Amino acid sequence: MAREANILSYLSHPNIVKIYGTTAWGCNAAIVMELVEGGKNLKHLLESEKVLNLPWCVRLHVALGITAGLGYMHGHDPSKVYCHGDLKPENILLTKGLKAKLADFGGSWVQRAVDASTMSIEITPNKQGTKNYAAPELFKHLHTDKTPEADVYR
Repeated sequence: MAREANILSYLSHPNIVKIYGTTAWGCNAAIVMELVEGGKNLKHLLESEKVLNLPWCVRLHVALGITAGLGYMHGHDPSKVYCHGDLKPENILLTKGLKAKLADFGGSWVQRAVDASTMSIEITPNKQGTKNYAAPELFKHLHTDKTPEADVYR
């Protein structure tokens, strides 16, 4: 939870859930984030009958929101690269107006640029990930360098 809160505290974009802080009570801890009114995620939309009647401009709007959030993550800080690490329909929240917001950064990692050709891990990825949505190289080579391409593979 601390890793996720730390990473979210450096990200501020309309297509990424906003963090307000953390809280703890007893042995429990939580991240306090914005409420994304709509109560749905992309998985709910894709599994509903509603998706069949969505105009292409709305579908494009959702897709552009996802790519805008990822593009910001991957390139907003020239000294670091932030990667989501568990991008899947369940982790893309949708507002009532179907604005996409990236969520669940528990599998994220941060790489720090050392020089023009070298990156070093600053916040290491945990083993979280979803097999059907993760880049195959992450499962084939467990010690492979993790890059933003893992968030956008085909």
